[in-house]
Amino acid sequence: MPFEKVTKSNNSFYIMKPTDTLVTKYDIIIPFYTSENVTKSVRNIYDHELCKEVIRLYLLNKLDRIWRNPYGSYYYKAKGGLPEYYRPQILTSVDIEKIIAQKKGGRRKGTGRKKLAGNSPSVTMRVPQYIRKDIQALIDMYAHWCASDEEPVLVSKTSVEQRLKTIEFLHYVTEYEKEYISNNEKSYDNKK
Repeated sequence: MPFEKVTKSNNSFYIMKPTDTLVTKYDIIIPFYTSENVTKSVRNIYDHELCKEVIRLYLLNKLDRIWRNPYGSYYYKAKGGLPEYYRPQILTSVDIEKIIAQKKGGRRKGTGRKKLAGNSPSVTMRVPQYIRKDIQALIDMYAHWCASDEEPVLVSKTSVEQRLKTIEFLHYVTEYEKEYISNNEKSYDNKK
């Protein structure tokens, strides 16, 4: 923050003058209040009083107000939210450009990945890469099997050929597993 020399009747001293280069450049007009309940703002916010969350809320038109209490702590309040303490950050044009580029409207109804397989929630898990296509095909087959006639046609992420390969793969795996379980049951019965 730059200093400005002020002279008053034979005395010279320096005062800190807030810069407003970023708020001017990006036309950021945020009223600044002296407390949460005051109705009239004292001025607009300065560069050195910003933080990334305040900018993000401002760009999304979700910022209700910003104030500084008598103890020097900064607070912001989002529309419909509770007051939150924040610590001002030294921001640059690059920071604000990133926030502008990444601004999102938050969660909206009907967005996001659609649930598959009978509308059940999904989970993330790691699988061996060599069976990834088979697992995706199995998910597609299971989702189609669970879908009712009233639901719109589901879009498969795998081809018919891949699903046929997966069916053949599952056939060999299940035959092996049946034999394995049968042999283990016999050895378990012999141990008794």
